[in-house]
Amino acid sequence: MRPPCALSPSRIITLTSVLASLALCACNLDNLGDPPPDADLYLPTGLLLSQQSTDSAPRFLYVVNSNFDLRYNRGSVQAYDLEALNVAVDACSRPGIGCEIPSVPLLVDEVLIPSLATSFSVSPDRKRLYVATRTDASMTFIDLDESAQGEAVLDCAESERRCSDARNRGADPNDNPRGLTFPSEPVGMWSLHARDAAAGLDPDQTPGDFVMVAHRGGQVSLFHDPGAGGPRLVHVLEGLPLEPTGLTFEPASRLFYLSLYARNSVITGQTRLLARVGLTVEAGQGGGLAPSFAYDAGSIVVDGVAAQRDTRAIAVNPVRSGELLVAGRDPASLLFVDTQLSAATQDSAALTNFPARDIVPVGSGPTRMALGKLGERDLVAVSCFDGHQLYLVDAASREVVAVVHNLNGPFELAIDGVRKRLYIADFRSSSVQIIDLSAVAADGTGPRTDAPILATLGIPKVVQELQ
Repeated sequence: MRPPCALSPSRIITLTSVLASLALCACNLDNLGDPPPDADLYLPTGLLLSQQSTDSAPRFLYVVNSNFDLRYNRGSVQAYDLEALNVAVDACSRPGIGCEIPSVPLLVDEVLIPSLATSFSVSPDRKRLYVATRTDASMTFIDLDESAQGEAVLDCAESERRCSDARNRGADPNDNPRGLTFPSEPVGMWSLHARDAAAGLDPDQTPGDFVMVAHRGGQVSLFHDPGAGGPRLVHVLEGLPLEPTGLTFEPASRLFYLSLYARNSVITGQTRLLARVGLTVEAGQGGGLAPSFAYDAGSIVVDGVAAQRDTRAIAVNPVRSGELLVAGRDPASLLFVDTQLSAATQDSAALTNFPARDIVPVGSGPTRMALGKLGERDLVAVSCFDGHQLYLVDAASREVVAVVHNLNGPFELAIDGVRKRLYIADFRSSSVQIIDLSAVAADGTGPRTDAPILATLGIPKVVQELQ
């Protein structure tokens, strides 16, 4: 069953074009039909590992399934047993892309959420997972217990796997002191300790966490989560450049940076831009943070690269303070952008110009990015959706160390530094590919090496319209 405004196959060209088209539908996109089967990997758009350290491997792989074509009435968040997956991969008689591991025996827990999940983040203490979707004008929060035994990892007060409506926040203006509502089209999310959001804060007077969500219409929404009672919407900032695509927090400047498509931006011609947002934090009565708000810290221009504005993912370089990693298109590249410059770089339009210190070519359609530590090497993984490739780049040497080809629809990524494996959500085939990073870790530095596909989690089921 599909809603009346479901897209025809002729309009389903790429992931990003369809997501943009869905914003034009004026009907409720939540299919009232059947729920997805248990452990069904279906058009995944999110991957996340449970907590890991240099000597402790993550226990779970979290997968966010979008139900993108609305075949079912909900999407899902799943937790898979990574140790069991590891055993299944090692036991596979046909290693490589032919090793298909069924998802059902490895599923630990699962909850159902609204369809078209596009943004997610985990709280700094790993106790809560936040998910925003394009069919529901709210943010869903799910409690995590990564030490749990059995089916108790994900908790959203669910009934028949479906998260309780009480776990959705932002839709009711009476639920917050400013009468705010959550904007449509969430496209990026970041969470951090409230005490880290601005300079000079007293940790004892700034409890809880902040969650910021970027929206396609040029807004960011700000939630405060004190823990008990769940998050509450405290501010919505309007008037930012249109069509953000990603969001990260740069701790040296204490600013959020937003990558932008922004084809309709009126700020400046064809300039490649990044938006910046800061937080003003004040302690309220009884330890609350209701007076806090987000402010526009001004856009920046990225110099030294073609002017087209299309950037799709952004992160902070773990090996150099104040340097951003930006996945850009036209040309397809990973940009190393220096943000630690003086005020003398201001131009006449009051935009700050930051240079791209390095430009590393990658495959066509760079879409998502993940960071990970492999021994002494800091690795940047870039999924190239249109090119059906995965690029692995050394964050320090800025060299491409491996390329994986012939993927169907590579999207979200996660790096397991202990097991030396990379997991990549393959959107087109509704599966998760497992990549071996052993050779990448062993080389440390040097020329390109191999990163072979070890196995596939889930039985691939390619959606014809997405070919």
